[in-house]
Amino acid sequence: MEEMTFVQKIILDSDCESFKQAIISNLRSDREDPIFEELEAYSWRVNSWEPEYAQKIINELKTRGEVITKKINGYPRYFLVKS
Repeated sequence: MEEMTFVQKIILDSDCESFKQAIISNLRSDREDPIFEELEAYSWRVNSWEPEYAQKIINELKTRGEVITKKINGYPRYFLVKS
């Protein structure tokens, strides 16, 4: 795997924050169903991601220990880890 440039790391960090903010916004809403399709509604940035890039962001957040996923009713749900 290629080493990321400084700019790529900044963009990755920014997109990770966007995904976490989408989770927070979703959980504050009445829906409280943190599946990816719902999270897209809370962030234009998340909505513009290709599926492969979205998976890269999710994997990065899981590696950092900031997000956990749980499969409920056949769909992965995304939750923030309390720090």
